[in-house]
Amino acid sequence: MAGKLEAAGIQARVEHVQSPQLADAGGDLGYRVRAGQFASKADGAPAVEQIKAASYASSVLYTGWDGDAGTSRTTRGPWKLEVLTIDPKQFRGQLTSGFGPNLQDRETTSQLAAGAGALAATNGGYFDATCTDPDEIVAFTQDFGPSTPSGPGLEVVLDEHGTVKAVNSSRGIPVPARGRTVQAIGTDVQKLGSLAKIGTRLKIDAELVNEAGRPLQAGSTTDVVNGGPVLVSNGAENITAKRDGMVRQGDSNSFYYGWVHKRNPRTIAGVDAQGRTLLVTADGRQTTALGLSIKESADVARSLGMVDAINLDGGGSTTMVVNGQVVNSPSDAAGQRPVGDALLVLPRRRD
Repeated sequence: MAGKLEAAGIQARVEHVQSPQLADAGGDLGYRVRAGQFASKADGAPAVEQIKAASYASSVLYTGWDGDAGTSRTTRGPWKLEVLTIDPKQFRGQLTSGFGPNLQDRETTSQLAAGAGALAATNGGYFDATCTDPDEIVAFTQDFGPSTPSGPGLEVVLDEHGTVKAVNSSRGIPVPARGRTVQAIGTDVQKLGSLAKIGTRLKIDAELVNEAGRPLQAGSTTDVVNGGPVLVSNGAENITAKRDGMVRQGDSNSFYYGWVHKRNPRTIAGVDAQGRTLLVTADGRQTTALGLSIKESADVARSLGMVDAINLDGGGSTTMVVNGQVVNSPSDAAGQRPVGDALLVLPRRRD
């Protein structure tokens, strides 16, 4: 690529990208090709047009977001963090999660906080995805939303006793009160169809298991928010990017480079040795707040005394709300991004 740009009269340089070695990923990512270096985005506009005239895509990027190791000023910040500490020895409220009126729609962190009467909140985990595998069976309750996802497949309607009331040859209907529906796509359509006959009962079990497949005990106060990768375990850095799905095969490391290696806004949750819970947001994608690489996220967690920490959803989702006010600077031009769920700090209940 550098040679092709040079042949078009554009001076280019090749940069070798070496990523910090994590617990199960990192190291040599490959190379990037760049042309020019400018004091401002506007100064780079002529170079962008020259590259586009040569039939190549081009944009101006701030090198402070690279996430590379080194000694230049852009590797040292500025960083802008908000840290919310919950001390169970002093706080008598509750740390919980919320997703709003239903799972289907998204709301901003401010809306989720206001709806729950929260003292503070941060965005939660990544957006849920439903029926994304080629072959899958998924059960739905009324928590999901007004109606289930539509499309080809099979959908079975169950009453509150698990009795099959209807079998539909396509997907997308309201969930009955106190009942549920079960959808199948791909080859699992035949599997579900062989079991679901009107008037018969289907037993549906739901179980929460750990990575070893062993059941986890959950109660009425248990909340689950997805996230990843793990950053710190038992006081030591333990970034399990590959295990947690952040290494994608066949994309020439481009996702890993952009999401793990480069600096982005981040949201982190963890606990310290005193048993306090820490919720952290790091602004990014701004020249006044560079964001953190995943390795830097782990470094920040450890510097704050966390002995266990995990990365939550970041990027434009990263938001912290305190007393109804957004205290960080979300990176989307439109402001807060609607999210799937939030971590909520609720006041003490007074019955």
